[in-house]
Amino acid sequence: MDSLKKCNDGIEKGIVAMGSIMFMIMLVACSWQVFSRYVLNNAAMWTEESARFSMCYTSMLGSAILLRHKGHVAMTLLSNKITDIKKSFVLDLVNVIIILIFLFFMTYYGWISTVSATKQVSTALGLNYGFVYACVPISGILMVWFSIEHIVILINNYRKGTVIKKREERD
Repeated sequence: MDSLKKCNDGIEKGIVAMGSIMFMIMLVACSWQVFSRYVLNNAAMWTEESARFSMCYTSMLGSAILLRHKGHVAMTLLSNKITDIKKSFVLDLVNVIIILIFLFFMTYYGWISTVSATKQVSTALGLNYGFVYACVPISGILMVWFSIEHIVILINNYRKGTVIKKREERD
């Protein structure tokens, strides 16, 4: 379990670094767009596409980190009321399985979209759209990996006889 956590911590640091770079690209592109349009009276053509593509990667990679920390929107009315360890385990396991089913479809159809988009090239940057669409299957694979960590944590907690209710207790 510790090796999985260390591995995922390293992956998360890489995702944060890449997301930060993409966010900085988006910030610089948007700032340059405003400056070039209103001060220089000559809007740069590359800024809109680079900001949009960077936002795609930033949001999809951020979603993977959010899933790892269980920061996503959840209906906890039922799960907070359950104190029985077995029922809580089953409910949490079903939750992770439903997420995995969604992630399977997201990754699969994201890959299909990525492959079909490799035939297109963006106008301003000349960038292959397959690169842009690849953020969906990449984040899907990362989310599946982090969901496996959730399953391992669930099983370990079940074996210990503990039920984790609050988000602070999970981290």
